[in-house]
Amino acid sequence: MEDGAHGWGALGSGASGSNGMAAMLRADYAGRMSDLPRPPAPALDGFQPDPTADLTLVNVFDFERLAAERLPAGPLAYFAGGALDERTLDDNRAAFERWRFVPRVMTDVSAIDTSVSIFGRKWPFPVWICPTALQRMAHPEGELATARAAAARGLTMTLSTSASTDMADIAAVGGPRWYQASGQPRGNRPRAVGLTSAAPSRHPGSSAPIH
Repeated sequence: MEDGAHGWGALGSGASGSNGMAAMLRADYAGRMSDLPRPPAPALDGFQPDPTADLTLVNVFDFERLAAERLPAGPLAYFAGGALDERTLDDNRAAFERWRFVPRVMTDVSAIDTSVSIFGRKWPFPVWICPTALQRMAHPEGELATARAAAARGLTMTLSTSASTDMADIAAVGGPRWYQASGQPRGNRPRAVGLTSAAPSRHPGSSAPIH
């Protein structure tokens, strides 16, 4: 497939002309797959996919496209942008794009273990929710909705220092949690220390503060 420089763009990348191509390929793929015989579905350990989910939302670029259609310009710029010249944002994306899935064909997957042990605790799989500030700018329920979704899947949610929901309300939801204590230089370190000290009482059940 041609790249964005030739007018097609990567699937889901938001590049010019990619949305129509992506939709066409997905529809064609779904149509051909629907005619194939399907083996019995394996047990998913309590996880059930949402039958109402939008199948066109495949990667983060698809969600960014949808967010651009629904969010006001200010909140959209806050969530999608980075600080200053966005060099750290660019470096993070470049680093993430270097990761690859390693295919392992003809491998028995009837019994797999995705768990990982970190900081003396075992998690069912190595997925965490990073701190994201001011989530109520995107949705009225904000961090509460994120906390409920995380608890339902056993994911650890990290509450941002700049959260728009009180940490006690997040604690009431339940589920594994971390708390971000982010202190800036030039006199703000005492505030970060104070937030870290207050976390156990305001955010009971949090297993660790993240600095």
